[in-house]
Order: sequence, then structure tokens, then C-alpha cells
Amino acid sequence: MEARELLEAARTPPIVHRIGDPERVTSIVVAYSPGPELITSIRSLAAQSWTNQEILLVDDGSPHGHDRVFAEATGLDPRVRLLRLDANLGVYAARNAALDRATGDYVTFQDPDAWSHPSRLAVQVAALRASSWAGVVGRALHVTGDLTVTRALRGPFLVRRGAGRFDEVRHGGDDEYVERLSLPARPDLLALTRSAPPPHLAPALRSYRSAYRRWHRHPAASPGRPWPLLERRGRRAYDVVLAADWTRPDGGLGQFHALKARGLRVALLHLDDPARLRLGPADLDPAVQQAVNDGAAEQVDITDDIRARLVVVRDPAVLIHPPDAPSGVRATRVVVESSRSPRRCVDASRRLFHAEPLLAPAGPRTRQALAGLPLTPVDLPATVAAEDWRLDRRSAGPGRPVVGCIGGGAGLPRDPAVDVRLLDGCHGVPGWLRYRPTDLDQRAFLHQLDFYLPLPPPADPDPAVLAALAAGCVVLLPPSHRPAFGDAAVYTTDPAGAMTALHGTDLTAQRDRGVAFVRTHHHHGRYAARIEALTP
Repeated sequence: MEARELLEAARTPPIVHRIGDPERVTSIVVAYSPGPELITSIRSLAAQSWTNQEILLVDDGSPHGHDRVFAEATGLDPRVRLLRLDANLGVYAARNAALDRATGDYVTFQDPDAWSHPSRLAVQVAALRASSWAGVVGRALHVTGDLTVTRALRGPFLVRRGAGRFDEVRHGGDDEYVERLSLPARPDLLALTRSAPPPHLAPALRSYRSAYRRWHRHPAASPGRPWPLLERRGRRAYDVVLAADWTRPDGGLGQFHALKARGLRVALLHLDDPARLRLGPADLDPAVQQAVNDGAAEQVDITDDIRARLVVVRDPAVLIHPPDAPSGVRATRVVVESSRSPRRCVDASRRLFHAEPLLAPAGPRTRQALAGLPLTPVDLPATVAAEDWRLDRRSAGPGRPVVGCIGGGAGLPRDPAVDVRLLDGCHGVPGWLRYRPTDLDQRAFLHQLDFYLPLPPPADPDPAVLAALAAGCVVLLPPSHRPAFGDAAVYTTDPAGAMTALHGTDLTAQRDRGVAFVRTHHHHGRYAARIEALTP
């Protein structure tokens, strides 16, 4: 016998202690174009020690040529009932069809290529009876046809009938169902399966996960379930696609709404900034995800068939290590906002978006630094919504002046008379207070500061500095930056001395100048007007 046939040839030994019980278990198996592995799956259910069982075998619209396998599986046990669907609906829609016909007090689901230990149903029912849970999840081993174990993974689950229906997606419905019902995992090793999850989370599945997690936390905030990317088919066209790392707070949703207000068809494309993957793939920023779930924003995937008049790469870091998946996004024009690695960004843009990119400077100083490269005719200034960052500032207390910055930290004053704080900073000395991004958000961090000292200082106003100005921090910059910031900042070559001199004085006028600078020169409407002018 060939090794690949070992699992199909598996037999469960006769059960000595069978369990008769008035409560019934409905076991649902959905199969599409099955092979002999279906017989192994159904046989393992028929051999369960729990005898009060109905087995619903669903033919999910299989083409002609599989009748013999279904007939053999149905003939294994009189408790097996065959439900045929006229079309291929997908495993989760097929499970819902079976749920409508289930008569059991409990319901469990098994893959058509899996094998269950003869005590699985008895063990899971006992666990459920001893709790108030909606269901329980077991463990499984993924095996090859010759029974080589490759990994441990989540096993089949058993729920009370009426616990809920599946989201009728093509992929990822098990994960959504388990998280929605908060099903606890038990350590019992109860199944073998050859249905393995992908080695990495595919972009569309990851987007779906982010959507349903937000939906689970705030079900009343969305009119219906999230519409996942992995369901969409066919070509779609947009005026503008904004590509960025949308897990980043305030990553550009304001600019998106400003573009929509001008009547443009706009979509969001998520690409990862490698620096933000230190703790693994994250969900989208809650505000962005809520907009997607509400239908106020549309998200696309790099593998979708997309035609865009303009793709704007808002975050050049996402092009440092672009995704390997073949891209379906084709743009008439690509604009990459100012980049520290222009050549790498140009090469990645060509591959991902099938167009020669233009680099968009944030202002005159950046334009000068990028001289000789293909540039947009107009600058794309960084913008923030000043009203979103407004904080209720009190006059400085009698303590030390508090200064900080986001990221970096090298060059901050090492003066005991100054209280230094960093958010996501990579430098630090004893006595400095350092926060990770998971400790608090940018707004809460800025609320602690009297002064903001960006190091290195940006060539032109960037979002972090603009947010600090809008939040009422006094921004300290070298005198060479006066042309870019005007009277919005304080200019000094001795930051520690300037802070000591200013601390305790009335800084209201300086703060007001900073907020006015943001509102006048760096509002989202200005950005949207520039983007519209660049759209071919």
C-alpha cells in the first residue's frame, strides 16, 4: 500500500463503551468534488462513542463524476443524510444550509478530509454541559497522507444549536465564528486533518480579520456585517487610490474625506511599513476600520483588479519591502510623497502599479534635496485637522519644562533641568521617560509636553510637527527653518536654554500662532486640491 493511502485506509477499532443519551449531536460535513478521504471522515464520525447522532453530508454543488463517492459515504451508516445543493455556495453558506435542517441539541463541523477520535463528541459535549459556553474548540494535528505530522492547529468545534450562523465568505469564516462566540480552546487532541491554514495570513484574510474584529467590538456601530475584500470580484475603477500603512493612527483618513468631498472616487490600499511589523501584523487603525465597516470608505487589495487614474503612495516606507504578490493595480499616474530612498521607491512603484512614478516634495527644502529626480509640478504639503488635535492647555507648573519628540531622540538635551520624554524613540539616557506606541497614543503623549523638539528637524513641516503645533506645544527649531515655519515656531541653537527661559512665561500667543499656521497652510482641503490637480 502506498504511503499516501494510509490515512484513507485508517479504521477505528470497535468501540467497547458506547454512550446512549437523549440529547442529539448533529455533525455537518461539507464536501465539494471529494475523493476517498471523505469516506475516512464520515467513517470516523459514524464510529463515535456518542451514538445519538445525525450526520449531515452536504454536496456543495459538485460537478458530475462524484456520485459514487457520495453514495459510498451515505451508505456507511443509516444516520448519514445527504443534502445536495444546486450550486457551489462555499463551505460556510453550505454549513448554514445544513444548520437550517439540523435537529440536534448540539452541532459540530468536520472537514471532508479529517479524522476524529472516537471519543471526540463525548468529550466535547461533556465539556459544554459543565459550562455556560456557547461551544468548545478542540485541538488537531495536521498530517500528510502518510500520517506525517507537520503542525498542531485549532481543531473542530462543537456548539449548542442556535449559537449562530456563519458569515458566508469564501475563506476565514471559521476564525470569525470562533472569535464572535468567544469559544474557549481545550487541550484535548481530538482530530487529524489535512486542511492546513496558509503559512501566512493572506492580505485579504487579514483585512477581513481586522473588519470583523471591529464589528465584534462595536456591532451596533455598523449597519450590517463588514463586507470583506475576499468576496469582491471583477474590475473596479477609481480616480484616486491612497496607498499607506493604514494601521498607523491618523495615517490619512482626513485627506481621504477631503478628496471625497471634492467628488472624487477614492479607495484605500493598505501596505505594511516593515518598521511597524515588530509585533506582527496589526489590524487597521480603529477609525479607518470603522469607516470601512460603515461603508464610508472603500478598501482595495493589491491583488484586486483595479484601474486608477492616480495612485498616491502617502507613506514611502511601505515601498521599502513591497509585497511579493502579483499586483492587479494599474495606474495612469503614480505619485510617491517625498522619500528618503527614492530609487527603491521608484522601482517598487513600477512593479506594483505599472507606471513611472513622480516624487512629490512636501515643500521647497525637500524639492531642493530631490533635484534631478522626476518630481511633481506642485508640492504636496503635509496636513492635519487642527481641531482633532486641540488640547485644553493649562499654564506651566512650577516643575521642570517638559520636552519630547516622536521617534529618534538623539540630540535631545541631557540637562537635569529639563524633563525629556520620548514616544517610540530609539535613543534614551537614564532619567528619560520612554513610551512604546502601545503605551499611549500620540494625542495623550503631546498633552504631557510643554515643548516639542523634533530631532532630526524635518526639512519641511511633517505630520508629527504639525500635530504638535495644533496640540499647543511650543515647537523648537534651528534658525534655518524659519522660511518653512514662519512665526509658528521658536528658533534657537540652544534648546535647553530656550526652554528654561520660556518656562513659566505666558506662551498663549506662541501657541495660538502655531495653531493658526496649521489651520491656514496645512489643512486637508489644501492637500485635496493639489491631488485633484495632479489627477490625469
